[in-house]
Amino acid sequence: MSIINQKNSKLSEEYRQLIALPFLSELDANRMAEILELANLDESLNSLIEEIEMTDYLKLEKWNQGLRNL
Repeated sequence: MSIINQKNSKLSEEYRQLIALPFLSELDANRMAEILELANLDESLNSLIEEIEMTDYLKLEKWNQGLRNL
């Protein structure tokens, strides 16, 4: 794995952890903004973040569907 891929993998994992938080501190929000700025400049990182967001969206949608079926 190249150094850039390793860096993007670490950044995307950090992003995954940040979006899982129930609320963001100012420091967390600033870090998330930094990661998203980097993703705007790097298509590979952007793709990883999009994948994370889509996965989380689908999990939430499945959970909401379960609630609707109650």
